[in-house]
Amino acid sequence: MYLLTNKGQSRVEAGFLALVREKSGQPIERCYQCKKCTAGCPVAAHVDWQPNQVVRLIQFGQRERVLRSTAAWRCLSCETCGERCPNGIHLSEVMDVLRELSLESGRPGDRLLSQFHQSFINTLKLTGRQHEFGMLFAYKMKTLQLFSDLDIGARMFAKGKLKFMPERIRGMAGINRIFARARRREVKP
Repeated sequence: MYLLTNKGQSRVEAGFLALVREKSGQPIERCYQCKKCTAGCPVAAHVDWQPNQVVRLIQFGQRERVLRSTAAWRCLSCETCGERCPNGIHLSEVMDVLRELSLESGRPGDRLLSQFHQSFINTLKLTGRQHEFGMLFAYKMKTLQLFSDLDIGARMFAKGKLKFMPERIRGMAGINRIFARARRREVKP
């Protein structure tokens, strides 16, 4: 089926490559491991699997290893990888898909970053814009790290950098349509 298959690879594992390709729209089967993505990645030294390694794991259908990885959660979506890739593979799109699949699996690779991600998305759903105080409050309650940044938060609040009450945008109907369209586009494994 693909250039990179293991003889012992099951259909379910081989389907992981197709799932990620379909959801991300990226031709990840074209990767031939030139490592240009990893060479330019600002977080490559801070993840368990470097960008090219994540692609290789996907190509070999290593679903569990990829979804338990910290790489997707620490990706900055800076697009350096996509700009450097000779095959036009934009790994930030792939990392978005891996974060969503990781959340669906219930075993994200970086629990704190996944909780932050969920708090961020939930705030957007409620107000249409980011409300830092609400997002941070939800994050702190989920992770039970209530006092870890209290000194910085108090200074920001005192300087008016954190608004206590959120402001909703007028175009909430548009935001709701975006989230509804994203739910409809989900491809189930």
